[in-house]
Amino acid sequence: MTEHVRGLAAAIARFDTYDAAGQGQLKHDYPGLATVGEARGALGTACQRLRDADMEAAWPDPLHHTLAHAVVTETAARVVPERGDPDAPLEVRMLAQGTPLGHALRVEFRADLALIREWLLCRLDQADGLADCALRQDVAAADVPPPLPAPPPDSTEKATIAEAQQIAEAATALATAMTRFLTDAACATLNPPCGDCTDTDVLLAHVELDGCDVVRVCSATREQVLPGGSAYGEWLPKLYRLRELAERVCCQPLPVYRTLPLPTEGPVARPYADGLLGDWPRGGDLEEMLSLLLTPAPGETPPKALHEQVYTTPSEVTDSMQELARLRTQVADLTAAVEGLRSHMGSTQTQVTHLEEQLGDREDTPDPAPGGGADQAPDQAPDRADEPPKPPAKRARSPRTRNQKPGETP
Repeated sequence: MTEHVRGLAAAIARFDTYDAAGQGQLKHDYPGLATVGEARGALGTACQRLRDADMEAAWPDPLHHTLAHAVVTETAARVVPERGDPDAPLEVRMLAQGTPLGHALRVEFRADLALIREWLLCRLDQADGLADCALRQDVAAADVPPPLPAPPPDSTEKATIAEAQQIAEAATALATAMTRFLTDAACATLNPPCGDCTDTDVLLAHVELDGCDVVRVCSATREQVLPGGSAYGEWLPKLYRLRELAERVCCQPLPVYRTLPLPTEGPVARPYADGLLGDWPRGGDLEEMLSLLLTPAPGETPPKALHEQVYTTPSEVTDSMQELARLRTQVADLTAAVEGLRSHMGSTQTQVTHLEEQLGDREDTPDPAPGGGADQAPDQAPDRADEPPKPPAKRARSPRTRNQKPGETP
């Protein structure tokens, strides 16, 4: 019933996109359009019955449930009235294509886009060995619109062209990024570990450059020799088919999706979207490749879950870590010794500086002259001039001349 409502609402909404002259010409060419009013009434009755139904029980898939709710809400608001809804041209044109854009659906779109973007960024930070070097930068640059609050029941708030264009561009960018991520992960799974080789002409990978920056490395299509063993023996039933798919999926140009402009006037040129509420088929080389990788072959041992896997550290790594710990201890001891020497040198330098200052003070103090006179410093002459004159010193006799008589020569 919901699918019938969507189809009839799309036909009436497409009729409403024509002006008065265009509608008159359509009624002249198609006489059955004279019952458009009756069709609007039938849609109103159907929408009322669907609104009262348990939509979650009818649509277990959350996405299909949201789409079905948008079909009922938008049909009742944009098509059931006699004149339609001329104040919401974007919503009418979306309904004419069979893709209603209701308020609740816009809320879901914004929340899902933010969730997909964060999931991709977390996976790209944790994944090792991926060869699409520019993928994380492209995901981080995706312009995702901010989330909207939860809408009230049966909300018919109108959208803008800028908002719809932003949602379309973000969905296009993230859909392309998701395809690139899955392709890169699937192609990396097919590569066995690299072995020793002395030949210098072995093709290792195809490298794509943007100037001097490596943007992509692809090694899935090069010739390889399997190392053997039970793990690769279990792959043999499906390995050759995976190789055929890898030649068509891996190392191919990146997918490019373009968004179309959203005109607001004139007839709707886009065709009606069939199967929107049905089961969407999945196909293509990448889908088959992922199915083969995720489905165990006969006799293949499926890998354990991540939380059940036990990793052991090789002895070489353990010995290296112990040696590194010892080296770190020695470096710490040497650093402490050097710091002690620096402190001792600092105190010694302080003592030497103090001694130099004392010696400098002694050199600056002049020694007193033994007898004055000519040996006296010039700057001390004014001070001596102020003092009273002293009597001349009495010359003492030597022992030889002390007992000498007059007229005798020594």
